Amino acid sequence: MVNFTRPALSPCLARFKSADDPNRREAISIIEAGAKALSERPREDMPGARLYGVEADRQRKYERLAEIERQAREAALRGEKRYVDDADVAGE
Repeated sequence: MVNFTRPALSPCLARFKSADDPNRREAISIIEAGAKALSERPREDMPGARLYGVEADRQRKYERLAEIERQAREAALRGEKRYVDDADVAGE
């Protein structure tokens, strides 16, 4: 319904009869603002996306835990033990 690359061609604008309709122009400006916001902060499924806030924290924790697990598996293969403490999990 919304075309961020060419806002004036968005299907949601078909309800406006005239290209000069002030509501249509306002709708286009809203779509353009949305396109600008998306380019500055893409969704997670878009190229160039980055995680922010809680999601970024969760991803860092996941990566730490995955590394701890990898190290534990390698130690087990060598017949060693790898102990994990709270500092490892917290990333300290």
